[in-house]
Amino acid sequence: MDLSPLCCSIPALSGPGLRLDSPLFTRLTLDSALTPSVQEKLIPELHMLGTAWVSGRKTDERQLQQIAGSTPKIRSQRIVPLQIDEPIDVDLVEHAAAVEFQMYGLPFHSVPGSRLARWTPNVPVEISDYEQLGKKVECLKVLSAGKCVIGAAVCPGAVYEDVRFLLDCGFDFLTLLCHVRSEFNSAGGRDLAPLEFSVEKACKAISDAGSPAKLLLSADLHSGSAMFEWLEKGVSAVSMDAYLANLKPVDPAPSRESYGSVLSYATPQVSTFSWVRTAVSKLITELQDCQIYSRRGTVA
Repeated sequence: MDLSPLCCSIPALSGPGLRLDSPLFTRLTLDSALTPSVQEKLIPELHMLGTAWVSGRKTDERQLQQIAGSTPKIRSQRIVPLQIDEPIDVDLVEHAAAVEFQMYGLPFHSVPGSRLARWTPNVPVEISDYEQLGKKVECLKVLSAGKCVIGAAVCPGAVYEDVRFLLDCGFDFLTLLCHVRSEFNSAGGRDLAPLEFSVEKACKAISDAGSPAKLLLSADLHSGSAMFEWLEKGVSAVSMDAYLANLKPVDPAPSRESYGSVLSYATPQVSTFSWVRTAVSKLITELQDCQIYSRRGTVA
């Protein structure tokens, strides 16, 4: 499957930056709080598909090398999250293609009152203007010797103004959180902002600013045709979290024999994630079909 027309690259000042072999990424490894055993099954599939993922803090460089093998390729796909009021971890910056500020939620030392509170828009008082935030962005680029791209994930409020503010701070890409997955299942979705309105305003803000920044979209994705429409409007990559959650196979109910041993009951087997490859291949095929039909319509 030739994905070269679909790849999305966000170049760093010095080095490869963030490269997506397909215009897809996932936040499941962050928002859904997957267990280490599940991550060990899922990340190799993402690595093989050339899909970027926002990794949790518990996933260290050594584990990634053991899981996926090629360190440079891993770094070209890995986005490390950073809370806006969190100290910069130099090791994380060195071992990632991108760092993404999480411009939402309560301060990292606070306990949220609900799951939705995790995505409440938030900018700390100490970072109140673009010069202060811009200095932090510049600091991260210096620490990575220009090899790491810097992004921001934002739950849109005043979309146009929010995006223009972040562009003035020097971010290389923005992730618009219109829909997130608090659980890796079909019922775990949370809508945070009106989708079409947010995409339109964000794309206009980037266009008006004349910025080369890329726009990533976390949305409730169900089909390749919907994804094609977002890409046509100016989105560079779309999260596949909702798509995978809706297609996730249901684990069969345990049989009486499965409880025959205390040991087998205490150490359940982790399901395989080979179905992810099939699901994403289907999505990409739909997207390519939309592109072909669009070109034919243009020629006609």
